Amino acid sequence: MHMKLLKNRSIATRMRLGFGLLILVSIAVALFGRLALDQVGGQVRALTEHNLVAVTVLSNIKDNVNLTARAARNIALQTDPQGKLVEKTIIDSNRTSTRALLKQLEELLPLPEEQAKFKEVSTKRLAYAAKLDQSVKLGLEGNNEAARDLLVGEVTLLQKTYFTELDDLIAMQRERMEDARHSTDSTVRQAGYAMLLLLAMAMVSGALIANWTARSVTRPLLAAVHVTQRIAQGDLSTHVEPEAKDEVGRLMESLRSMQESLRNLVGMVRSSSDAVALGASEIAASNGDMSHRTEQQASNLEETAAAMEQISTMVRSSEALAQQANDCAHAANGAAERGGDVVSQVVSTMSQINVASQRISDIVSVIDGIAFQTNILALNAAVEAARAGEQGRGFAVVASEVRSLAQRSATAAREIKTLISSNVEKVDAGSRLVETAGTNMADIREQVGRVVSLIAELGTMSSSQSRDIVQVNQSVAHLDQATQQNSAMVEQSAAAADSLSQQARLLVDAISAFRLQPADRAFVVA
Repeated sequence: MHMKLLKNRSIATRMRLGFGLLILVSIAVALFGRLALDQVGGQVRALTEHNLVAVTVLSNIKDNVNLTARAARNIALQTDPQGKLVEKTIIDSNRTSTRALLKQLEELLPLPEEQAKFKEVSTKRLAYAAKLDQSVKLGLEGNNEAARDLLVGEVTLLQKTYFTELDDLIAMQRERMEDARHSTDSTVRQAGYAMLLLLAMAMVSGALIANWTARSVTRPLLAAVHVTQRIAQGDLSTHVEPEAKDEVGRLMESLRSMQESLRNLVGMVRSSSDAVALGASEIAASNGDMSHRTEQQASNLEETAAAMEQISTMVRSSEALAQQANDCAHAANGAAERGGDVVSQVVSTMSQINVASQRISDIVSVIDGIAFQTNILALNAAVEAARAGEQGRGFAVVASEVRSLAQRSATAAREIKTLISSNVEKVDAGSRLVETAGTNMADIREQVGRVVSLIAELGTMSSSQSRDIVQVNQSVAHLDQATQQNSAMVEQSAAAADSLSQQARLLVDAISAFRLQPADRAFVVA
């Protein structure tokens, strides 16, 4: 089931799967080697960073203890106070160094048993240091004999006990180092065996995958080559049944489709060969009729060309007349525009005259009022002159003349006002007529503009019609040329028909070489 599913996969997919498995095995080998190296590296780091350093620190502590004991002994042996102070300085320096080394040692001992042993070392050191300080004090005080007795006795015993604890701790670190070495050796051996096993598995898997991939590709390809050889030999009866759905399966499917198409094509060609021969003879028979019709068509085209030339001449004349009408219409449009401008000026002038007439009428009304007031004043003057008697007679005559003059002025003013009113009415009537004339002139301008547009459109249409007729003339000329070419081609077709008949017979002979009957044998691509 799984092999069938893989068989339907593409060749590229199968190759990717094969190489992918090899890559995964290689990655597994590399990862396992890296993990083993990391483990070995951790053990080596623990060995070099903790155990070996701890042994070195412990050795340095023992050296400091020996140097301190030697300085204490020198103090107990010397009698020079300055020499004793120098040795005391050495003791203090060694103790400072020892405390730093002990602090470093405590950090290098993470295990509980190591910490317990470190506490015992510290306890022994404190006891040893206390007795050593007593001996140094006695020596500094000049009691060398007591200092020597203390050094030889209790201090020496405590130093041995102190060294014993340090040696035990050194032995513990050496034991850790030996365990780490054995563990490292074991890890290296196991990693080597595992990597060899994985490498062998990778080689076997690669060989199996390569063999399977090659067989899954070459077997169907050999079958496809056999099918193509049979087709190349003219045998179209081979039955092809592709089972896989990979690239080779699609190739076999394409070969099957090609074979069926060739089989159908050969059958169609074989059945069509006789029809081609028959058609060739019919083509030869039809060439004579086509030649006669071609000659008639050429004659008709000559008559059509002459008629189109006459139409072209008439259209060019119409185009010239349309251009003249367009020029006249443009001139009329300009005159109408100028008339409209004049009428507009007349309307403006009549409006100004109307305003001036109204102003004159107002002035005449003022004059009439002045005459009326003058008449009243003259009447009052006459009454006052009558009251004055003889002394006012001359004044009465003047007042009478003034009154008579005021009455004539009032009469003249009324006549002028009447005339002005009549003129105003006539001016209003003239203004209305002029406005009507302006409206009519605007309508005339609009109609003239439409006429100009229509004439321009007519000219454009005439030009377009003229160009179309030129194109028609060219088309007729091309048709005439094509007709002449057709006449020559009819003769060529007759010769081609004879050649086609011969080729059809040759084609029948060639097609007979193909075998179209199905065979009992079938090629199945696995």
